[in-house]
Amino acid sequence: MEAADDICYGLIDLEDGLEMELLDYAEVEALLLGLVGDDLPETYRQLGPGDSRRRKLAILRGKAIEHLTNAAARAFVEQQHGLLAGQLQGDLVEHMHGPAKACVFRPRPWRGRRSSRTSARRCMK
Repeated sequence: MEAADDICYGLIDLEDGLEMELLDYAEVEALLLGLVGDDLPETYRQLGPGDSRRRKLAILRGKAIEHLTNAAARAFVEQQHGLLAGQLQGDLVEHMHGPAKACVFRPRPWRGRRSSRTSARRCMK
């Protein structure tokens, strides 16, 4: 259950960062593309410049969830003995590999940033 939370909250953090204008779409797209690599859905490949960023992000989010879930499942299988014996060191996501692990554990530099909206609101008070 912790792995599912880490996966979901990591992706939600990205979307929140966009909503709050703490991240640019290009930053989020690059992070998700780095995770899914060449495994882009055909629907994403068919999108053009006129398609909304929200649609593009939704497609990438779905593929990212698939990759992260599969990575967590592989980690579970690899660590099954220690996990079931109650001897697993750390969280399951710490045993994920490659881009999936980096995606869940990446630093979130935007957490300290303020959006122009937030700054403007504070100035108006």
